[in-house]
Amino acid sequence: MNINERLTELRECAQADGITINEESVRDLLAFPGINGATGPAIFLDGDGHLRGTWRISMHEVCIDFDGNYQGRISFWPRPLQLPGENKNSDER
Repeated sequence: MNINERLTELRECAQADGITINEESVRDLLAFPGINGATGPAIFLDGDGHLRGTWRISMHEVCIDFDGNYQGRISFWPRPLQLPGENKNSDER
């Protein structure tokens, strides 16, 4: 699934849940150039209508909360060797 398909899916879910997506958050996510050498992003919608992108780099994850207004919060942490339900030989989410 590409980013635009995921955004369409999130918009449908948001509408069903009565959440208004922050369009500045969408703009910021789409303007973000990505992270070299990373897989992702996995894109999530917060209850406040902001988007969060998560990328995997080797044994770490980088999460950016796109708050709109060209601002965001970055989190960086080591990820577990294997997530529940994840195939040991796969680095895809």
